Amino acid sequence: MNKYNVFIDESGNSGMNIFDKEQPYFWIGALIIPENTSSLAEEELKPLLKYFDTKELHGNQLGIGRISEVSKRLIKTYNKLDAKFLFVRVEKGHIASMKFVDTLIDSGHNPAIPHLYYASRGTRLLLAHPIATMLSEGAKQIFWDIFRNHKVEDYIKFLRDFKSTVSIYIPDPRLREILYDALDFGIRNPERLLDDCQGEYESPNLVAFSSMLDGLKNVLPNSESKITTIIHDEQNQFARYLKEMFDILKNFSVNQKIVGYPEVKITETYTEQLSFLSSHDSAGLQLIDVPLWLLKQVTDNDKVLTGDASLLLDYIKENGYISHFSYETLTLEAIKMNEEIMSRSFTEQELQAGLAKVQELEKVRKSNLIRGMN
Repeated sequence: MNKYNVFIDESGNSGMNIFDKEQPYFWIGALIIPENTSSLAEEELKPLLKYFDTKELHGNQLGIGRISEVSKRLIKTYNKLDAKFLFVRVEKGHIASMKFVDTLIDSGHNPAIPHLYYASRGTRLLLAHPIATMLSEGAKQIFWDIFRNHKVEDYIKFLRDFKSTVSIYIPDPRLREILYDALDFGIRNPERLLDDCQGEYESPNLVAFSSMLDGLKNVLPNSESKITTIIHDEQNQFARYLKEMFDILKNFSVNQKIVGYPEVKITETYTEQLSFLSSHDSAGLQLIDVPLWLLKQVTDNDKVLTGDASLLLDYIKENGYISHFSYETLTLEAIKMNEEIMSRSFTEQELQAGLAKVQELEKVRKSNLIRGMN
């Protein structure tokens, strides 16, 4: 059985202010090393600290030039540790878009949306993308304020305005019908759709962390692998919420299907509780800080790497993975999903069966909508 230790650091924290122009992205990074290499990490860090005459290794304090000086040494260190990396990059403003999508098309609240449409990854993507596309930056900010402060009357106006936008930008009659029905239901029943804001659980920190927990399970060599230690950089504002989310999500994983309800599996990947340490007390946290800072500089700030820092970045990319939560990623996924669906060939019998299923779903949808409106 393979056992691993995980060290998690974050960058770009702006709390619930998701429209901070100075920090439009929130990052979280994880260093994944075999359980028996933690002591080696401490030993490998010592000469690096001595070289820079510092007590801690931090990318933002070193800068690209000084990181370049020790990049080859860092590569050797990561090789000795058999290190892997996982990063999650969250476009903060996209959180508002996806929250609006959820308030509108969650079939558990809105009878205009069949359960299968919302549960299936394919149809959910093909509904979410046009909705997100029609939201301007200003509209996202207006909705985020409505959502955070539960402004019901403003929500009704927002839905009416959005219906006018749909009438202009959605030419497909079927999609327009579904969205009109969903919006009309919301206008008449705003309290049914406008969820209460769950405070810090809606923050970029928690969005990224939930994605990280799921991603860590996927990057391990096999289903028998265990994470015996998971350490997050010391927190004040979000520690309690991160712990609570960890306790909720640690024991299951969700396998999304293009069409059909997702499969939920019970897992035992995480064997210990989430803990928090100061980076001063953890070699692992310092050894993820540098790759996280370097990757952010290149991705978000268009920094050009000089010297051996480019070799380090290549190593990080070759031995890591970046998960993106953004409008751009949503667009790419929707295009890929549409191409995958449209490229499939169907027999006449399958087409007839599919048509019958659509008619059945539509009959149920209309019936549920009538009952919901009353």
